[in-house]
Amino acid sequence: MATRQAIKFQSKSFTIYRDRSGMAATDKQLSVLRQNWSAVEYNGFLSKGTRRKIMNMLNCWAECIYCYNQTEPDYEKKRDRRLRFLTLTLPERQSITDNEIKRRILTPFIQELKSLFHVEHYLEGRSATKW
Repeated sequence: MATRQAIKFQSKSFTIYRDRSGMAATDKQLSVLRQNWSAVEYNGFLSKGTRRKIMNMLNCWAECIYCYNQTEPDYEKKRDRRLRFLTLTLPERQSITDNEIKRRILTPFIQELKSLFHVEHYLEGRSATKW
């Protein structure tokens, strides 16, 4: 069975992660997960760790775009890639689930972006948060 790997690129390093999806969690790992999961209440704010992860992803994405724009030699093949941000806000508190909002509103919107503006890559967040 072939193993899958994920690679995390950063400006001066990279990390290779092996796929561990087929491995069972230990009792200790499950205990810690249950304890931490029950202690967390949603308050509308991102934790420092989550903010750091998002910033790392965005920095990596921006560096990739910058490198592409600097190194693509063939002008005919080159697309001037840019990092753009778009925030979507619903007008009031919703009575339907996040998954329903995604299915009925967000997914069709992203499909339109892909067909009309040739959007290829995007980062999606689902909840209202305060930075």
